[in-house]
Amino acid sequence: MTSGKHPSRRQQRFHLKITIVIAVSVFGFGILGDMTFAGEKSDAAAIEGFLDHYFSTWSNKELVAYKNCFHPEATIVVLDRSNVPQTSLSRDTFIGTQEEAQRKSHVKMREVPLNKQITVAGTLGQATVRWKLLKGHHSATGVDLFTLVMTSGEWKILHLAVRND
Repeated sequence: MTSGKHPSRRQQRFHLKITIVIAVSVFGFGILGDMTFAGEKSDAAAIEGFLDHYFSTWSNKELVAYKNCFHPEATIVVLDRSNVPQTSLSRDTFIGTQEEAQRKSHVKMREVPLNKQITVAGTLGQATVRWKLLKGHHSATGVDLFTLVMTSGEWKILHLAVRND
């Protein structure tokens, strides 16, 4: 850097996480997408069911069950419309923001998946979900990119990148 200052450890960790997610997304699943794994179709169906559960728990304000969809070490990144990361949150901090949003809303909010693209590679999965948020007479759309991991026989969100349209 020209200023002579080094990025903080937190900034370094954030950039490393983003780099890993991009590398896995671009290289890992690109290569693995052409391979066939035993049980891939049933795992994709399980992930689809998991994602339906994820969206329904949020929409029904079942935030304990919603939190359980995430791995304890999960990270959530919110991107702007230019795909620039604006915020990186831990699972617990993110869940706190969702609890607050649900509590402050004077109308029922419901987020529904419009379409899902799922890739499975053994105990790893990736899903891209286009969604629509319904809030009273208003609506918004966006995309969630999930990195999933099978742990103790259950799919969990390890990383979630969120972009609103």
